[in-house]
Amino acid sequence: MTTATTEQAFEEAIEKSLLEKGDYAKRNPSDFSRELAFDPKTIFAFLKDTQPKSWEKLSEIHGSQTESKIL
Repeated sequence: MTTATTEQAFEEAIEKSLLEKGDYAKRNPSDFSRELAFDPKTIFAFLKDTQPKSWEKLSEIHGSQTESKIL
């Protein structure tokens, strides 16, 4: 059996391990904001899932501008 020893093979092995065992979610690189240095979609999903009452209060105050106000 031949084992690939390239950097790409190493990166693929790490990604596979994270996806299968590390509770990692693969995201679209185009969602990442270089300006903010994070993926806003991921951050907002996290906030909505973990702090629904706070998110609801903020949404009542800021309406459709809630996400832009947080950013």
